[in-house]
Amino acid sequence: MARNKNRVYVALYFRNYITSDPRLVQQYGLAAYHWAIFVEAKGGQPSNCFDVKEDDAFPAQGIAGGWAYHTRYGVKQSGSMLAKIMIGKLPPNIDEHGVGDMLSPKNLPLPLYNPQPDPELCQLG
Repeated sequence: MARNKNRVYVALYFRNYITSDPRLVQQYGLAAYHWAIFVEAKGGQPSNCFDVKEDDAFPAQGIAGGWAYHTRYGVKQSGSMLAKIMIGKLPPNIDEHGVGDMLSPKNLPLPLYNPQPDPELCQLG
């Protein structure tokens, strides 16, 4: 059995202006945080991060905004990471690029304007 397999984590991040306001955390529940998949070798860094974010639109600069899939290889943990939870290990025949291929979205969600959290999906405690 191969040792030192890459670890797979779910990472939880602080979201500016939302996570620091208890009223907004109560309103948004789990959506008050940003979530990502992290893959790293045993013992730590650098890591590989996979996530989807809704980017802001800047029409004057030709940036449409909307949902965008982000893959970052060789990153260090940011100060906004609150926690990471190991959910498994990769089989020896799959590397971080294979994870990126599996997670690469074929269809991203439509942009949300004035998003309202779904109370059933975003409850704390």
